[in-house]
Amino acid sequence: MKYCTKCGAELYDESMMCPKCGCLTADYKARSSKRDEMSLAIKIFMIIGCVVSGLGFLIPLAWTIPMTVIIYRRLENREPIGLGFKICTVLFCSQIAGILLLCMDTVA
Repeated sequence: MKYCTKCGAELYDESMMCPKCGCLTADYKARSSKRDEMSLAIKIFMIIGCVVSGLGFLIPLAWTIPMTVIIYRRLENREPIGLGFKICTVLFCSQIAGILLLCMDTVA
């Protein structure tokens, strides 16, 4: 068992927040920072994917730019991203960003 650093209440080992005072635990803060770092990497690779796809032809930009905008907004708002959208990211936009999106569920 662990204890809240703010009020001293007893917490379950997997608790992310104290039920008594609402203070976030260190585990939650660590997971949140990993998710933020991964979100930043995904955004960077999505932008690189847009630039690279635009160098050869303009037609691929018709789907890479909207996908990048949607993913950026969902990551900012911490909304879920569907498996199909993640797979389309791997296939059409950026393989690295898509793989990071698929791995994000294990970190979040």
